[in-house]
Amino acid sequence: MEKVSRFLFSLLFLFTVLFAKAQGDSTAIESEVYKPPVPVELMIGNEALLFKMVVTKPIYNSKIKFYNLTTLESNFVTSSASNIFNQTVIFYDFNSKFSFGLGGSYSSYNSLKPIAAVLYSSFNANRGFLVQPSLVLEKGGSKELFSMFEYVHFLNPKLKSYFRIDAFTSWENTHDFSYLNWRVGVNTKVGNFGPAVNVNFVGKEALNYYNFGAFFNVLI
Repeated sequence: MEKVSRFLFSLLFLFTVLFAKAQGDSTAIESEVYKPPVPVELMIGNEALLFKMVVTKPIYNSKIKFYNLTTLESNFVTSSASNIFNQTVIFYDFNSKFSFGLGGSYSSYNSLKPIAAVLYSSFNANRGFLVQPSLVLEKGGSKELFSMFEYVHFLNPKLKSYFRIDAFTSWENTHDFSYLNWRVGVNTKVGNFGPAVNVNFVGKEALNYYNFGAFFNVLI
């Protein structure tokens, strides 16, 4: 069952990358509404190596939206397997900010499960914000919440400062897993880079560990 779940996750991840590229290369007429880019990030820390990608894309300028959150974490200190989290949802836009959708969620500590989610997102050229609560569609299923805030400020015509905070939490009857990530740096034509801090909270007692390092992300 574990091999099947990992295979399904791999398919979800591959579809996400191909979909994001196809949307970026599309020759369809662009809408006047700002379309958020796809940030792809790599963080190297004292505890772990982290890869992360968040996709929020309309499908061919319709009211149907594709959303994906993918996190891959490989720990340097312990010999445990890499942590994997993937959430893929197809949303219907009620308006420019609110959406409802159905999809699937997979993680290293849970098999692939069906979920229902609500998404609120607001983006422009300088800042972005989204919050996305979800519920596993099984009896006693876990509740999850992901949120992100990103801001870019012009320091001069060629250089901009960059700030982002994102958080995730998952719980059933008690707390399961949460994280809080901070990014502060500079924004250039190449991408964003600077210092990074990740704080993870695990289990009922919310025991935490820190991962300090540096990040680099680009937009595709």
